[in-house]
Amino acid sequence: RRPGTDKTTKNLLKHPEAKNIVTRVIIGVDGNAYINGDSEWADGTQSDALYALKDESLGHAPIIVEVQHSV
Repeated sequence: RRPGTDKTTKNLLKHPEAKNIVTRVIIGVDGNAYINGDSEWADGTQSDALYALKDESLGHAPIIVEVQHSV
């Protein structure tokens, strides 16, 4: 499968609790500080999720999430 094409994973990562877990583990910030962004890029590729800051004055970068299905 191509990255970003699994709809179940994409929908799960849009859930507020999943976003909260990711943002807290990665940078220690509550998920409410982020919104679900558009995870499709100009070249047609897609990420599983993109979390963008609601308030850029917090100084954190956006978070791109990719879920690996197999190793």
